[in-house]
Amino acid sequence: LLPLLSAPEVTRFMSPPPPSVERLVAFVETTHRERSAGRYAGFAIVPHETGRPVGLVQVRQLEPGFATAEWGVAIGSAWWGRGLFDEAGRLLLSFAFDTLGVHRLEARVAAQNGRAMAAVAKLGGVEEGLLRRALLTPDGNRVDQVLWAWLADEWRARMTRQEEEELWVH
Repeated sequence: LLPLLSAPEVTRFMSPPPPSVERLVAFVETTHRERSAGRYAGFAIVPHETGRPVGLVQVRQLEPGFATAEWGVAIGSAWWGRGLFDEAGRLLLSFAFDTLGVHRLEARVAAQNGRAMAAVAKLGGVEEGLLRRALLTPDGNRVDQVLWAWLADEWRARMTRQEEEELWVH
């Protein structure tokens, strides 16, 4: 997983990943503690055909009790364009709203990252604002991020509409 998430094409629009296996282990240990404390949930993205992790999806509370939370996704570039982001995103949105009880879920996406911008829009995110030079990239540059958000009631209404559309026989 570390080589996949450390590739320059993956890291150019995100916070730097752990620089070594030891630091990745420490990150995993921290995520376990945060999960036990009820402040974080993280999952590996494991395609059915491989049985091996190719990415991560995570959600962390911004407000006590997960009323407002933030999520993020990182996937190895060899797996881009295969629908994993969409599938993992739908699962995470449903988990956040239906299991954690999140009211508002946010994501921050580098403004230059066209693929991610299109992917979060496809998942029904609402573009709310520009965070100027908010992300420090691994090469030391600061880039703009776009703040996206989903609300629980809007997500549930969207899922209900999609289910109803699927029931029609054409």
